[in-house]
Amino acid sequence: MPVGVVLFLALAVLPYPLWAQSRYSDFTVEYRDISDDTFPEAHVVALSGNFGKLHEYWDYDVTVAYWQVMDGSASASGPGDVVLSTGYRWKLNSTATRRLRLHSTIKLPYLSSTAIGTTGELDAGLFLSYMQIDPTLGWIVSVGYTVTGDSASVIYHDIWSVGLGLTRYLDPGFLSMMIEQRGNLLPGQAAPLDVAVSYSWPGVSQQFFRLSLRINLTSERYNPVLGIGVMRWY
Repeated sequence: MPVGVVLFLALAVLPYPLWAQSRYSDFTVEYRDISDDTFPEAHVVALSGNFGKLHEYWDYDVTVAYWQVMDGSASASGPGDVVLSTGYRWKLNSTATRRLRLHSTIKLPYLSSTAIGTTGELDAGLFLSYMQIDPTLGWIVSVGYTVTGDSASVIYHDIWSVGLGLTRYLDPGFLSMMIEQRGNLLPGQAAPLDVAVSYSWPGVSQQFFRLSLRINLTSERYNPVLGIGVMRWY
């Protein structure tokens, strides 16, 4: 059994009696144009749902997705992979404005390796992040490593990632920016650099609406990704 699977099961099973006191759901619709060997010129619409629970220290969530790919007169659609995640947060001061979080993820494959947005194999990741929340500004620094599964025909390479995020609290809502770089350990391979910007504002009954834009600064393979979402706390 892979180490990532063992780690996820340990983090998920051990704190079971401490199931979260808060629940949330987050739905996102994203649109982008792509061009690669499988789809020379296509439009992609992705619908994803993230459902989670929060405890004072532990958190759990699951993400599911549905893809619609339109390439000229042809189209393809279907469910995406399922991602499970669990993490633990340490409070570094008495007011909990500084925290350290360790979390693991497991991606359960659904689509084949030729589909958009998936390797078609089991992936497992481990991430460590430090966050600080001030009255008007919050920021986060994260590092991670993902072990990717290999199929019978394709060998995938493990992925490392580093990220820096900033959040400016406004009245109403908040503005967020995330810069993330990912790559593998192969020599000579470029490490894509992504920049994501989003604005969220409160609605009614614990709802938050969101507009987002994500751009890959080092690759021409994917055009900017536009997104709209809504999050609700219960």
